[in-house]
Amino acid sequence: MNTSIKVLLLMALALPSQAAQNNAATGSAKIAVLPPVIKVEGTRKENDKASQDKFNPAESVKRIMPRLINEAKKKNWPLDILSAEEAQEGYLAVIGPAQAEKDEVKFNQLKPIAEKLGVRYVVRFTIIELTSYRKTNVFVPTAAARAGITLYVYDHDTNQYVWQIEKSTESAAGDLTANGSLSQRQDQALLNSVSRALEPFAKGERKNIGRPKNDLIANVQKVLADGKSVLIDVGSDKNVSEGDIFNSIESDASIKVTKVLSNGSIAEVIKGSPKDKETFKSAE
Repeated sequence: MNTSIKVLLLMALALPSQAAQNNAATGSAKIAVLPPVIKVEGTRKENDKASQDKFNPAESVKRIMPRLINEAKKKNWPLDILSAEEAQEGYLAVIGPAQAEKDEVKFNQLKPIAEKLGVRYVVRFTIIELTSYRKTNVFVPTAAARAGITLYVYDHDTNQYVWQIEKSTESAAGDLTANGSLSQRQDQALLNSVSRALEPFAKGERKNIGRPKNDLIANVQKVLADGKSVLIDVGSDKNVSEGDIFNSIESDASIKVTKVLSNGSIAEVIKGSPKDKETFKSAE
């Protein structure tokens, strides 16, 4: 092969991908919005005297996610938001359909979800209100909606929550003919809540939230052969995460979790000399 061609090929292989170049140029970070926790049924009320119809808020979530991605681009947020389909695929691959049905994502599953999706940040939000209604007993008839959420952002690199906020917003439009779409209003209200909750984070605001506290008791099942590690009896079933520290209630020993198993964990000894059956408590 011609030497000049070899050089060009090597240079091409050494160059970052176009996506990586774009991310580096814009300073954007990849972020995934997971399917929400839904605490309430959505409600619609067609007029002041009508009874409320109920619907699944997941319908609105599906419609607003592409709009959220477009809005982030228009506002030049330094965030590269994954599509809802990509986010859900990685989410299900880690937690499984059965756990997804229960809306249960444990803290120690957020890191593997982020790694599966190749993102730095993971967003989890809870819908606590989503309602739409018509106001006909007013001077100007109106179609309106209200949405309330709680939103968290998890940072893979620090293995902590770095943003948390509650947000409630409304969306209203004139409705002289009483034919205005209530679905559009509820979608807009939900989009407003999610967008406004995430915008301060996109602009650089952070909160020192850390990790949820477990307050766990762990027993040493076995001191491993090297004497520098131990096997304890709490794992992912108790929401244990890599990096968690436990202090002995019997001695001055301390251990740090290095590998989490389904019903146990391996921890390195960072102080003292733990013994078999010794009892530890999670650090404050």
